[in-house]
Amino acid sequence: MYDSGATLVAPYSTRRLIGGRYELYGEIGRGGFGIVYEAFDARLLRHVALKLPRPGKFSAKSLRYFAREIECAARVQHRNVCRVLDAGVLDDGRPFVVMERLQGETLFAFLARRKTWGASAAIDIALDVLAGLEAIHAQGIVHRDVKPGNVFLAERPGGDRPIVKLLDFGSCRDRSVGAADPVSDRRCTGTPAYMTPERIRGARDLGSEGDLYAVGVLLYEMLSGRPAYEGDLRQIVHAIVRGSFPRLRAVRPELIGLDAIVARATSRDRKLRYGSVAELRRDLELARDRDDELPTLPRRH
Repeated sequence: MYDSGATLVAPYSTRRLIGGRYELYGEIGRGGFGIVYEAFDARLLRHVALKLPRPGKFSAKSLRYFAREIECAARVQHRNVCRVLDAGVLDDGRPFVVMERLQGETLFAFLARRKTWGASAAIDIALDVLAGLEAIHAQGIVHRDVKPGNVFLAERPGGDRPIVKLLDFGSCRDRSVGAADPVSDRRCTGTPAYMTPERIRGARDLGSEGDLYAVGVLLYEMLSGRPAYEGDLRQIVHAIVRGSFPRLRAVRPELIGLDAIVARATSRDRKLRYGSVAELRRDLELARDRDDELPTLPRRH
């Protein structure tokens, strides 16, 4: 969504100010509902990213989803989550949200160039993703679309390793509103390859463990150099629901402990998976130091 290498286009006049202060330069990314533009904040003299609903998606139902996305994203203030700076409504009723402008690339783009990773580098990325998720979960929010395209590797001065930023709350579920979220419960969104089997089957009684499952998928892809599932949508869904998650040890037999972590995070039985960010973080931190002493996949009693 924020790939700095994207080609800029100019769908709006540069003389038009959104919200009386934001000058649009061109498109830098888009998702299923919104388009993100390069923009300049004429009041604070800084570049920002501004998201508007896509043409043709401007309906009362879609606007409820967009408003929920803005509300949830704005509640989370953490270095590993893309920061919301402002929000507003245009004269025609369309909402917009302003976010920090990130320089760098998504994990998806990085994986396309660098097929396999060392264990420490992959663990560092996963730990940063978990830190962001912990802040999100603390607000009663489940992200529900953790995937390489929503993990941004933001450049920072000095050439140190990038800061990981979680993007896009468009599929989130707000558990803080009570047992049911009347907006997101009616909406099945996300990316099937990173969804739990029970979510694909339509279960609604879902908590934050689905985000941890997706982190397990990310780890597998970073360490194996290949997607966990390949094929068309029907083939991917069938493999998730009917098959078993591929074992990391099949391609990286030396990563004994990390294989156990990925297997637990992506277990078909949700009772065997990690129940919290703290549990998964503990094992990953141990893996970073002493991979051979990690716990094995727990047995079902």
